[in-house]
Amino acid sequence: MTPVKSSAAPLLNLLTIVVLLATLAAGGFLLWIYLNPTSPLNPLPPPTPVGLAPVDPATPRPSETPSPQPSPTVTATVTTTPTPPPEVMAATPADTPTPVGSPTPAGWSYAFDLQSDPEHIKSTLYHPDLGCEWLGIAGQAFDIRSSPAIGILVQVGGYLGERDIDLNTLTGAAIAYGRSGYELKLADVPYTSNETLWVRLLDQQGIPLSDKIFFDTSNDCEHNLVIINFKQTR
Repeated sequence: MTPVKSSAAPLLNLLTIVVLLATLAAGGFLLWIYLNPTSPLNPLPPPTPVGLAPVDPATPRPSETPSPQPSPTVTATVTTTPTPPPEVMAATPADTPTPVGSPTPAGWSYAFDLQSDPEHIKSTLYHPDLGCEWLGIAGQAFDIRSSPAIGILVQVGGYLGERDIDLNTLTGAAIAYGRSGYELKLADVPYTSNETLWVRLLDQQGIPLSDKIFFDTSNDCEHNLVIINFKQTR
């Protein structure tokens, strides 16, 4: 027997096609609204954003504007280190010190004096390579225990011929004469002078430790080095 075809099948197929097309249309519409929310077709458009004024990138934001900082106050602390007194006391009275080059007051007493009278010897004993082309003064200083007194200022002043002399050194700077030895060159050749030159000791403050010791010089090559030693007496 041959089967009879149903007359409702074409109608069902048509409805299925219509529903499928409607579903595709609805999906496409929703996708369009999602991608273009401000489209006139959107029944529920989003609110229009409030426009913002353009911002100059060179202008700092209020939160980024630096606040002026107060200048720091620097407090300088000065530390004063007391200067220790010299080991060798200067002349007395101590409340009236004599500056370098000033006259010696009456009644002044000094810590150092001559150990012995000045001695004149030949300079070649200490400078054999110079021969007779040298004139100078040298010596040593000893403390009250007869030990070498090192680091005391030695000053030589006055004039030699028409030339002013103002020279300084320290005891202990010329150890060829001893541990507290000193030496100062006065000229390139021997020269005769009669107590126009003097030598004395000073402390580190420039206060005299000895009186000015005036001495002679000679143009004799056998006596062109003056030796003057000092000794502490108190």
